[in-house]
Amino acid sequence: MAAVFSPSFLATLCDPVSGESLSMDPIRKALLNAEKQGYPVLSERTLCLLPHPELALSHFLSQWRLLLSKLDQEIDQHQQLLTKHQGLELASRVRIEAYRKSRIEFKKELSEIFAALPNHEKQSHAFASNAHQSLGLTVPLAQPLIGYPQNLFRDWVWGDVENKHYLEICKNAVIASGLKPKRILVLAAGGGRLALDLHQHFQPEFTVALDNSYFFAECFDRICFQKGLTISEFPAAPKSDQDQAFRHQVSKISQSPQNLHYVLGDLNYLPFQPESFDLIITPWIIDLIPQKIPQLIHNLSTLLVSERGLWVNFGSFQIPPETSPVFRFSQAEVKMLAERANFENLAESFPQIQYLQSPHSAHHRVESLWALSARRNAHPVGKTVRALGTPDWLLDFDRPIPKNEQVAFSEMMHKVPQRVFELIDGQRSLRTVAEFIGREFEMNQDEAESSLVGFLSRWAQDVKTS
Repeated sequence: MAAVFSPSFLATLCDPVSGESLSMDPIRKALLNAEKQGYPVLSERTLCLLPHPELALSHFLSQWRLLLSKLDQEIDQHQQLLTKHQGLELASRVRIEAYRKSRIEFKKELSEIFAALPNHEKQSHAFASNAHQSLGLTVPLAQPLIGYPQNLFRDWVWGDVENKHYLEICKNAVIASGLKPKRILVLAAGGGRLALDLHQHFQPEFTVALDNSYFFAECFDRICFQKGLTISEFPAAPKSDQDQAFRHQVSKISQSPQNLHYVLGDLNYLPFQPESFDLIITPWIIDLIPQKIPQLIHNLSTLLVSERGLWVNFGSFQIPPETSPVFRFSQAEVKMLAERANFENLAESFPQIQYLQSPHSAHHRVESLWALSARRNAHPVGKTVRALGTPDWLLDFDRPIPKNEQVAFSEMMHKVPQRVFELIDGQRSLRTVAEFIGREFEMNQDEAESSLVGFLSRWAQDVKTS
């Protein structure tokens, strides 16, 4: 693999944790920091600049194992239905068999996409699945692996209508600012279509798409630089029986772009030097990370060239109601934070778009977006902030984890459930187990029984649905 990265792009990169410069080692196929720790080159134009990349890639592998195991279970379950229930109506058999075959094809498609991940023996899947679930990692929570697949279809399959709207928002902001962008960054880039459209339209020195999704990074690489890919769509509201599962053949684009790069990275640890870009786009992201909005806006300002750098944001602005009131920012507060971070000439608009319109889905949605653009002024901003509040021992794995009140509280919170399962021996009743729990954790019988009923009810429901 001969990596093709523009020198000006490489000069913008830094260690996502320490902020120090990185150098390319073509033999190790990695970017190295001063301690010679490496950040791997995943493909000719894709870098992994996630903190602790070896652990991040191992995490993606664990997610892939879990998903593979889940797909195998679904396939086996539908085969058993066909085998054991010979009296099924013909229409039911056709439906079940069609779904079984679609999951087999989907498994093959994903296996090709994740073929670059290390291979491990299948017999470890069940054990790994149990171990990861005990630590809180389950397939539904494994969002970065194949999260938001509709964004991939929107970018590369369903046509250009929505994509053209986003490019137009960016073009209008750039024209109004008088900027001629030479270094472009798209954060939370997803499938990467906007980054490609901006790159082709403005023809800058380089363009960078950054996202934390290994799935999106691999798909982008296959579409832009390899032979394309095959991927199945499973609409939430299919228009017809034929739309329950639809296979898409996504061809490689006609001409591979030069100096367009994909970075697998984390918004909390942006791996770029100050003043590296003159145009930064943040599509559909800030309302999803309300706690990080002040940090992100500050960091955008540090990454933009002073006096002429342009930030363009667009998407919905619907901060989840369960968010702490402290971080349930209004649009006015976001603009205030931007001004405090040395942005000026703020301009906003509210375009309406047809959002995620799949030709195979009965759902159709119109979104009113909030588009905001702002210019970076000449005043100094300071250094990039990396993950506000992250303890040192999560950045340096050799530091001791402190034993404090929070640890003691969490230890107690884990001891009680553990003790409950130790007391379940096939002989004791719920009332008897509650007596033990009450004595050991200083609860009266009513409190112990009430808490135990609630805990075991949730546990039984989880077991039933898992």
